[in-house]
Amino acid sequence: MLNRTKIIEFIRHHKLSLVIFLCLLLLLLTADNWQQKQFAKADQAYHLMAENNYAEAITLFEEYLSTDSSIYWRGIQFVNGSTSMFTQSNAENALQQCRQMIEKH
Repeated sequence: MLNRTKIIEFIRHHKLSLVIFLCLLLLLLTADNWQQKQFAKADQAYHLMAENNYAEAITLFEEYLSTDSSIYWRGIQFVNGSTSMFTQSNAENALQQCRQMIEKH
């Protein structure tokens, strides 16, 4: 078992590394929280689309697709797969379907 002196010495010696680690952890948690909110928008948009509530679905799809980063969208496709409803192309297709359904009615 480590004694108190060794723990304090470890913390003093690695203070900068610990601060960097905690900052990176905070950054990752913030990014993950944002991402989960984005996925919730897309999920809700698909749900509204299934209920024929196309106008509200369009709004949510547009908010979800507002991220303008090719790196972000490639990452989404890499992590979730090209058939995932969360990819940019699939969300764009769903948005287009909603617009077409509104034009029909």
